[in-house]
Order: sequence, then C-alpha cells, then structure tokens
Amino acid sequence: MATLMQLLQIMRDQMVQSNNRDPRSPWLESIGQPEPASDASFVEYLRWMRWQSNNDKLNSAKLLELLEKVREGDYSQSLERLTQRTKRLATDWFPVECSWRIRVGGTTGPESMLLPAFDALGMPHIPSTTLKGVARATAKQDGASAEDIKKIFGDIDPTTSMGLVTFLDAYPLPGEDTLGGLHPDMANPIWKWEDSRLQYSPNPNPFLSLLQPTFVIGLRQQNKCSEEILLQVKKWLLKGLIQGIGSRVNSGYGELKLERDYARHFLSSIPKEERPKKNTLILQVPFEIEGQLIHGYQRANWQQDDDGNWQPKPKAAPEVRPVAFRSMLRYWFRAFALGVLSASEVRDLELLIFGGIEPQPKTGLFRLEITNADNNSQDNTYREGTLILRHSPLTIDDRNKRIIIYKLLKSLTWIMFHIGGIGQGARRPYYQRPGNPSHRGVNLTPKSDKIIKPESISKIWELPKLPQNFCKLFQKQIKNFYSAFNQLSTRDINYHQSLTNITVPTDHTWVEAVDINCEILVLRKDVKHIATATKSYPLKLLHEQFHNLEEQNYTQAKSLCGGIKKESTKDGDEIDRDVTPSPIWIKDLQKYQVVTVFGATEEPRKYYLQTLKESISKSKFDFDTYAQIWPISSNEENCNYQIIPTQ
Repeated sequence: MATLMQLLQIMRDQMVQSNNRDPRSPWLESIGQPEPASDASFVEYLRWMRWQSNNDKLNSAKLLELLEKVREGDYSQSLERLTQRTKRLATDWFPVECSWRIRVGGTTGPESMLLPAFDALGMPHIPSTTLKGVARATAKQDGASAEDIKKIFGDIDPTTSMGLVTFLDAYPLPGEDTLGGLHPDMANPIWKWEDSRLQYSPNPNPFLSLLQPTFVIGLRQQNKCSEEILLQVKKWLLKGLIQGIGSRVNSGYGELKLERDYARHFLSSIPKEERPKKNTLILQVPFEIEGQLIHGYQRANWQQDDDGNWQPKPKAAPEVRPVAFRSMLRYWFRAFALGVLSASEVRDLELLIFGGIEPQPKTGLFRLEITNADNNSQDNTYREGTLILRHSPLTIDDRNKRIIIYKLLKSLTWIMFHIGGIGQGARRPYYQRPGNPSHRGVNLTPKSDKIIKPESISKIWELPKLPQNFCKLFQKQIKNFYSAFNQLSTRDINYHQSLTNITVPTDHTWVEAVDINCEILVLRKDVKHIATATKSYPLKLLHEQFHNLEEQNYTQAKSLCGGIKKESTKDGDEIDRDVTPSPIWIKDLQKYQVVTVFGATEEPRKYYLQTLKESISKSKFDFDTYAQIWPISSNEENCNYQIIPTQ
C-alpha cells in the first residue's frame, strides 16, 4: 500500500522533469518539505500544511491539486485489516451503507479546509464515541428511563461506571476507489446573514467527505449484558443512523442504512413495528435537470494566460446535490418572507425551519434527501433523481407543527419548481448557443405523472391549459404558503399589503424580495412555436437590452442583468459593487415562461418589463397571453391577464 506521504513524494517527483520544475505546480518545491517520521500520518502532514497556509505559502488552487492526488491513493490493505479487527473484537457486527456523502468529526486542514475524522494512521473512520452518542440519544428519544440509560451506556456522575455495551470505531470497506470513499467535496454558502443584512458572496470552499462508503459497525457485550439488551442497543443505533449522523444531516449528509443483503436477513427476524425506519414523509418529487447542472467538488485545472503565465482555473464536476435543493428552498422562503416581515424576523424564522450553524448550531424542522440520482453519468447536461422531504426529530411530539411545516413545504416546493432553476445558471432557462460553452442556464422539471406523495396533490403539478388557470394555481400556492407562514410566525400577515422592509430600491440597489417592488409575470407560448433548447423571447429581449446598455454604461447593464466586474455607481446612490446576481429570473415551463423581476419599479428593470409587455401585446413573438402573478390583486378572482387576439 502506498501511504499518502508516499503519494505526496511521488507527486513532487513527478513535477520535476529533466531537473526542471513544472511551472504549473512549483509549490511543493518552493515551500520546502517537512521531514516527518516514516510512519507519520496524513493528518500530521495536513497540520504542517495548515501552518504553511497561515504563512501565505499555500492557496486554495494548489490545495485542489493536492486533493486530486489524494484520490490516487490505495488504503485497501489498512482498511481491510481494520475492518477485520472490528469483526474479531465484536460480539455483533453489521455493515451499513451511506446513500450519498458523510462527514463525521474531524479537524481543520490547510486553507481552513474541513476534514473528516482520521485515526492515528490517517484512516477515515466513525469514532466509537459518535456511535455511542447516537444510540444514547435515540434511547432517550424513545423514552428509555434515565436509570436504564446509565446502566446500559455507562456514566461518570456521581461515580464512574462502565456500560454494558462497548462501541468500536467503525471503518469503511476499501470500496472500488480503494480509499473507503474519501473524496473531495465542496461547500458554497452563497448567501450569508451579517446581523440583519444579507451578503452575496459565491466562494466555493473545498473539503473532504466520504462518498457512498460502507462501514463495518461493531458492538461488544460486557459482563452482565444479555442478548436482549445487545439487540435493543443495536436497534437504537440503527434508528439513529437512518436519521443521519455527523455534520450537515439537514442537507442529505450522513444517512446510513443496513447493507441490503444483511438487512434482508436481520429485519426479517424483528416485528415490523420495531424495525428502524425514517421519519414521516412530507413530499416526494421525481425531477429532471437539464443544462449547466449543479456544481459539485472542483477539479484542479491550470491554464496559461495571454502572457504565458499559469493560472488556476478550477473546473467543477456536475453532481445532484441535496444541499443545492435545500439552499434553493431556503432562498425562495427568504424572498417571500422578506416581503412581509423585517429582515431580523425572517432570519430567525429561517433558522428555525432550515437550521444552521450561526449564531449557534440548530437543527431544522425538516430533512432533505435525493434518491435515484446517477452522479456517475458522463452526460454533462442532464441528470435526474427524486427529491424527498421528511419531518425532523424536532416535530415528532408536535402534531400541530408537523401539519404547519407540511403545508408550508408543499407550497414552497411547488413554487421553487415553477419559478426558477437550480445550480449553475439557475436564473436562466436552458438554451444552446454556438461557441464555448455551448449551453447555458438550466431547466428543473418535475415529473408530475410520477409524484406519489402526498397522493392528493398530483393534479397541482400538471400545468393547466388556460393561462388564467395557471395564474390562479400559482397564486393559490402563494396564498397557501403565507397561510402556513402566518401560523408558524404567529403573526397575522396580510400578504396583499406587502411592503419594502429593508431598502427602497433605486436604479442600482434592490432587495431580492417578493414585495411591493417585485413583479412576476407568466407568458403563454403559442403551442405551434414551442421549441427545445432555444433562447426564449423574454431572455432574448433581456440579453439585447443588456448588451445595448453595456456599450454605453456598464453600471446600468449590471443593474439589469447582473455581472461579475467591479464598478462604482455614480448616480446619487454611489456604491461599490463586486459580483452582483441578476435581479431577473426566467423560468421555462415549455408552454409557459415565468418572469420574476426584483426592484421592478426602477430603471432599467422597469423599462425591460414595459418593453416585454408591449412586445407581447403586438403579438409578434410567438406569445398569445401574459398574466400578472404578483402583486396579487385583492380580488383574487382577477389574475390581471391579457389575451392577445390571434392575427
């Protein structure tokens, strides 16, 4: 087996060709190598790199390259030996599988990179203390007495006492990658609360997690531990593992279940009502994604600029990531909530529903997972899967809260699927173009004919034939969202009277909030002109106006369509702007296009909407109808739609 230290030495040697350093990756040579003992672990090496990082001798681009090299390792012999040791020491052992990713415990590496738990040899594992904590917490949740918990799991108060069951460290099997699933990962907190202000800053942070590993879990009976107690502890542990362990469990990480063949044998011996199971299902939606997809971990990629200098140009790998769906649900919850509540109130409610780590760790009211996703596909423009929402343990004993969160998420999920995309290019519909890249934007499409839960809502996922009916359906989902929102916030909110709660919009400033300054339109295409992967008229018009403005005034163009160049506005509201997201979302639903404009009361966005409506009224661009979804009229029977006479 080649250790990671040996891999790193090989990597350094490969960089030196004919006594010349590779200009793309001189860093291992330039910052000097440590001289660790021959049996030093990878963790020790990472600690050394963290010191180098703190001294500005290591950056994230070089770190990505190192992560690529880590994947070339082979842990087979060590992991086989460690899992065999668990089997020999355990009274009872069993394999569990992770359906997606898991990161338990760990340390901080270079560039503040999060690492999973490594043992002294640098092998990834789940510490025994974590497993014991999961089983103990589940026992308490199931109503076990304090005395029984102390007896079974041990205690230190008032005196130290040993428990009846010993938990062993759990190691992953080597797997096909020979690394036990150790794999580069990425976190990208695009939106962040700073006190009561939202900050936009897309900044992918690399870290390591384990991708679809299979762990060997071992339990050992102590004296006076009966078979019945051992079985009960095993069921508690399995129940906890199914709910998810480690960090980011709200976002699909850490779910573990019995390996299929073992589960068939073990569960058949347990009464059905006693078998470990997941929390109650809220919603299940099969979907397709086409376009730029969701960016996962970044691959190292060095390119030469015009002057011949090597520059890091990281390339992201597409992946169906549950965390991206959760982030998008969070985004639209925030957008609609900011139209009726202050920012501080929205921040607190968002933390209650979705959970978070700041100002302190908090579990949310639901959990999200993705199943049936083929992340090994070589197609870089298409993915599919099934979105599943479940209640969290926090709502087990609160039936009223379960009902409220069910109503809120049912409507919010529908809105998310019908108002925008997900992942890279989420604000634009998918279209193809000449040049590189050849495709932009993304389409997120529910498979309405396969929605099986809740059974009563499948019809609302079918698009009505008439635009006024689609408008009413959309507005009904908004109404249902606010109804549940009122119950959860314990406020009597009239969403017909949405206000500007943060900042009055100007030409160059706006809030991404569905408030009195926001407008949402639905446009119906003439069915004769529906085409796939071509630029829709709302998007074509937006790009035309952007490029016209760009030639004259980039600041104006950026305030219409967003941009990545730094600039300062000079029109009475002088601000410095860096990367700015587009204030306009365009959703392609084939027969319909949904256009959402934030800060729609000010230029240049106001002119875009005016031009769009006038163009449709002239019936020149394959559309025969448009309707106003938002703001909602106080007379909800009136969708403010306009039918253009056929010429």
